[in-house]
Amino acid sequence: MITDRINALRGMPLAVAKVRASVITHDLAELHRSRIANPGAGQLDAYREKAAEAKAFLALTSSQQGSAVEADWPWLASDIDVARDLGGTEPSLADVATEVSTAQAAWSSAHIMIERSRRVANAGAEAATTAEDVALAVEAMQDGLKGVSA
Repeated sequence: MITDRINALRGMPLAVAKVRASVITHDLAELHRSRIANPGAGQLDAYREKAAEAKAFLALTSSQQGSAVEADWPWLASDIDVARDLGGTEPSLADVATEVSTAQAAWSSAHIMIERSRRVANAGAEAATTAEDVALAVEAMQDGLKGVSA
């Protein structure tokens, strides 16, 4: 458990606590990222591809220069195919692009907060003069991330 690892920092020599704090802040950031998006590099790549396609679709169609043909937008069309396969109401490409774009903006905001919190904790741990201060820097990150969501 992360809390136990943070508490263990208090009994370590300062140099060791600083190194361990960096590992803990990384793990804590990953834990919170996995609560926002499915973990795994492959899934992250899929999110990025779909978000890039949604952004391009919305930019091109808003300027009347883009195609609304599903074959031209395979990542967006995949959501339409799922609805079609399940017999549900089929969203339009624009509906899917808007939904993906909105989700990506929320996801990005949450990830920025996580990264900022991680960097602040690492800087605080590095500047610490006692193992207790190292632990407090990491605890502040843990507490600050409790309300982060996308």
